[in-house]
Amino acid sequence: MYPISLDGLFSIVGVVVFGVLLVYTALSWRLRDTAIIVLSLYLLLGLAWNIGTMAQVIGLMPDALPDEFFTWLTNISRGLMVVVFGALTPVFLSKNKEATWYTGVALALFSLGLVVRFQLNNIDSLIIGAIPAIQSTAVIIGILEVVTWTLAAVIAPWTILSSLKQRRQTQFRNRIRYWSGGVIILAAANLIILLQNPNLLWIGMGLNILSALLITHITLHSHLPDLQIITSHIIRTVAVTLALCVIIFVALYGAYLANDGLMTRQVALAAILAIAILLALILPRFANWLEESLTKLLLEAGFDVTRTLKAYSQTVSTEWDFDKLGRQALSFVVQEMKIDRGVLFINEGDGAGHVTLNPTAVINMPEINTGYFFANDPWIMYLRYAQTSVTQYDIDVLPEYKKMDDNSKDWLANQDVEIFFPIILRQRELLGVLALGPKPSNRPYLESDIDRLHVLASQIALDIDKTKMFNQLGSVNQKLGKMSKKFENLDQGKADFLSIASHELRTPLTHIHGYASMLMEATEAELQDPAYLQHVFTGIAKGSNRLKDIVDLIFDVSKADIGEMDLNLGPVSLASIVREAAENQGQPIQQRQHRLVISGLEQLPIIQGDSQRLVQSLDHLINNAVKYTPDGGTITITGRSTTENQRPCVELIITDTGIGIDPDDHTRIFEKFYRVGNIENHSSGSVKFKGAGPGLGLPLVAGIAQAHGGKVWVESPKYDEKTCPGSQFHLVLPVEPVIEMLKEAHRFAEPSTVETRHWRSEDMQAVRDRIAEQQKKSA
Repeated sequence: MYPISLDGLFSIVGVVVFGVLLVYTALSWRLRDTAIIVLSLYLLLGLAWNIGTMAQVIGLMPDALPDEFFTWLTNISRGLMVVVFGALTPVFLSKNKEATWYTGVALALFSLGLVVRFQLNNIDSLIIGAIPAIQSTAVIIGILEVVTWTLAAVIAPWTILSSLKQRRQTQFRNRIRYWSGGVIILAAANLIILLQNPNLLWIGMGLNILSALLITHITLHSHLPDLQIITSHIIRTVAVTLALCVIIFVALYGAYLANDGLMTRQVALAAILAIAILLALILPRFANWLEESLTKLLLEAGFDVTRTLKAYSQTVSTEWDFDKLGRQALSFVVQEMKIDRGVLFINEGDGAGHVTLNPTAVINMPEINTGYFFANDPWIMYLRYAQTSVTQYDIDVLPEYKKMDDNSKDWLANQDVEIFFPIILRQRELLGVLALGPKPSNRPYLESDIDRLHVLASQIALDIDKTKMFNQLGSVNQKLGKMSKKFENLDQGKADFLSIASHELRTPLTHIHGYASMLMEATEAELQDPAYLQHVFTGIAKGSNRLKDIVDLIFDVSKADIGEMDLNLGPVSLASIVREAAENQGQPIQQRQHRLVISGLEQLPIIQGDSQRLVQSLDHLINNAVKYTPDGGTITITGRSTTENQRPCVELIITDTGIGIDPDDHTRIFEKFYRVGNIENHSSGSVKFKGAGPGLGLPLVAGIAQAHGGKVWVESPKYDEKTCPGSQFHLVLPVEPVIEMLKEAHRFAEPSTVETRHWRSEDMQAVRDRIAEQQKKSA
């Protein structure tokens, strides 16, 4: 056994320290951080080197293992320590590219050193022969190790400086400052160890132990005490101490002079007592004042809650507009925190599965996009439950944020701010987020700053909540107004329906009732007269057909109004549709002596539509033109291909030379029961000039067009019965309706459902069968 020297003592301490640190670091491997793995490798190599050094210095296990083994252990571990030392900094700072190329070069140099050390292929002889200045293998190995150390010593500050330029956040820069101190000590330790100076080896060991403790603590602990704050506290303490020392020294020196024979004993005691009382009164107040002044000068710390709230209430007035409130609140926060930029995000998510952060106010920031987060996002969860700040540094470094969605994490990083602060109300309801930039001169956000943000965020939350409630109240009032309007329209609809019942339904019912009365009161001779019976039955049939048309029309318009227009889609030729509708209106056109012109329809493409519904709509459009065009007028129907919302469509144009429509009525004529002009001045017939009708034809046309994914509108310069400016109705239909859109807007009925709304021939036959059966029973 050798006597324990400083080298042996430090090697023993090194084995203990590196062993403990290695176990402590290994427990953090669950974080899957590359920096922790590389640090563990360095600690393992440091442990091996200290074991080898301890064995050589104090003669550990001289019989169990040969000295060559420990020599090999110290040499190999020492060389690898230098290699790993250079990789620590780029890996710690997430400089993966730099870490990769450095590791490759350093391992190549180390491998070359192993080849030289073990004299493989006589490479050492070749190098010595090529470079006469090199005298031995040890010199070659030493040169390679020094070159590796130099490369490591260069890459460390280079990556640190580049990170400082890229990372503006205070916490990043603070952690890098700590790391810089640890790297400097580590570089010095490795250099001393490489030089192998017996008189300096214990210093290298001590520095290696100190640097290992420091870099391990930095790697495993994300939040480190701010160096600026520590420096400020030291400066403040030293300054206050020096000032008090000067004052006390002057006072004591005065007391010394007072006791130097210049005063009597009683006067000297009185003077010393006066000085003591004066110091007791002045020193505490002076020390507090000086400490507060230095704190304000160095850290700008401290705030008055009452003053802050008063200033906020005076600056941010009660606003019911979100944008204006957001701008005022953010401006006050930026000014109060003495920063130059920030963003106020308002949460407009659904509250169940998503959080949508919409930028409401922005100051001195580039274009900000809306952020989308899941409700269980770690960042959102922390803001809601911890209700305190999260820094960009925390998001990038802390392991709990590694599970964040990459898009969300990138969005946060692109904001170029330092701190995020939640705006919370009630049951952890996230109303919004304040994103604030760094403080001047990269000063840290202090605890007092976080307290100030708590106060301001609470006040902003109350204002946002009041604004939301006010806007919701306004929305409710608007909805009530719309409902009131709907009730008014409903009442008007009831009145219009009663008017229709009295004007439209009464006439066919009167016909039916009158002819039925004639039949009931007919004499035996009249009953035997076929002409008389034919006249009566014709009148009853005419009235019932008119009644059927009105009832069917009411049903159709009601279905269209609630979005349940039934469609049986198929290929449709618009030329055939127009011809069929024109034939249906042939008698009214001939009776009114109108001229019908049809052109440009044959070249129109085949469309997908309900042929019966389209004939129905053309019937009403042509009939409308017939009624409001004076006798002898002209009705023209043309067509053309067009596009609507980038979809191919066809457009039918029905033009008349009638009395026209006032522009104020262009939209209202497609509303139920609306009829132009004074109803009392209209004729009751469906063919006569200005025949009023029930006011349901054009609404049905609009419903059919909408059910097909199309639209209808009218163009007319004015209403004038003298000049007859005419009207032009445009019916646009898509060639291929978007079925998904139609299914969303309308419910399609089965063909059987379609048939139930009209009086079918089967229904009429069933009536005839029942009458015949009753006649048989009577007979």
